[in-house]
Amino acid sequence: MEKIGGRLIVFSGLLMMASAAFSQAQTPNAQHPTAASVVSKMFAYYAGAHSMMGTIHMTQAAAGHQVTLDTTIAYAAPNKLFVKQVRNSSDPATWVVTSDGKVFTYDPPNPRRFASDRSLGRYMEAVAPKEDFRDMYRGASLSLGEKDLPEDLAIAGKKELAEIRDTIVDLQYDSLQKLNGEDVHVLSGSWRADLNTLPSATFQMFVTEDGQLRRYARREIFAAQTPSGQSIPPQEILTVWEVKLQKDAVPEEGLFTVVR
Repeated sequence: MEKIGGRLIVFSGLLMMASAAFSQAQTPNAQHPTAASVVSKMFAYYAGAHSMMGTIHMTQAAAGHQVTLDTTIAYAAPNKLFVKQVRNSSDPATWVVTSDGKVFTYDPPNPRRFASDRSLGRYMEAVAPKEDFRDMYRGASLSLGEKDLPEDLAIAGKKELAEIRDTIVDLQYDSLQKLNGEDVHVLSGSWRADLNTLPSATFQMFVTEDGQLRRYARREIFAAQTPSGQSIPPQEILTVWEVKLQKDAVPEEGLFTVVR
């Protein structure tokens, strides 16, 4: 088991669509904001970033086993990017994506998220004139150990936000709680892989008043078969992402040094 000004206009249509879609799930309550308004504010917060820096710590537990994956993200518009992911498990692995604005490098694409075959070396491309950090993130999506809601939200391109919206079903506002001494709105709902699949998990989001995602947790039941066709008893998988990202922070220039 393992962009300033004009850009916000680009996102406004998506944010309105998200609000309309989510608002159908819940009647407004004078005691708290609607779940739709919290998610819309969260989308707007990340879509408005010119730079970002921070970490996402993922823990996944099932059947008495646990895997962690630590993601470090830094970007500076228009075209500097650094993503490093380190998986700590019985099958440890590291993935790195870099761009200094001139050269873009990444590990060989790997749909199954196994450790990259280092014998193939790293891919290296010249950054195209209109290519930005979001384009690079998408291009290297199969060269990462994980690409899930927290990473997509950090990048916050129009495509990423639309994909997040499509995974959310039955969104509800749960409560206002304290998380690590900070007030957060707790939302819950069902999760689906895309518009064409049925929900297969439940989730919770922990979002600050200004729209920052602090924690995202997803619970699902996994059933599979061995190579010989024998059924494996269903197992509950709990995945929790702890998010610590600084919007419009100024990343150290050294982070964008190209890893060849």
